[in-house]
Amino acid sequence: MKKLLISLAVVGVLVGLMAAPVMAEDVGEVGKTASVTVNAYKSVTVTDNGSPGLDFGSLTPGTEDEPEAASPSLTIAAAVENNGNVAVSIKGTDFSDGGSNSFDIENATWNTSDETGSDQDMLETYAPVGTLPASTSLSIYHWLSIPGGQAAASYTSTFTYKTE
Repeated sequence: MKKLLISLAVVGVLVGLMAAPVMAEDVGEVGKTASVTVNAYKSVTVTDNGSPGLDFGSLTPGTEDEPEAASPSLTIAAAVENNGNVAVSIKGTDFSDGGSNSFDIENATWNTSDETGSDQDMLETYAPVGTLPASTSLSIYHWLSIPGGQAAASYTSTFTYKTE
């Protein structure tokens, strides 16, 4: 019985000590710090404005600045809920028939307007296209020139659009 009373006394003291800080606050207002981390959010929609992929059709050697069938080729739109600007850049690979025939990617050009006078050569390394704030978009137009004497074949290239 004596051990039971001592155990109950110890438990009572411990409960009292644990409850003391709660009971010790003064009546009135108590301020507590609230915190949150807002993550960066960037989202875009890429719209291919023509048939899937970029289609320059059938061209002859020596053709200059042939526009891609869709005009503009594609549109990149930044989401309304973005909380930062989206940087857009572009690059491409050389055109190849999968065999021994190819021609340089620099024969393809791009612009954010439908003017060839200020178009930029496609490169194998990323080139900046523009910056998109939330709820804005940009269009990208493409043209292709075929070198004189280019061998007859079906050629492909990969155009890559990077957003960050």
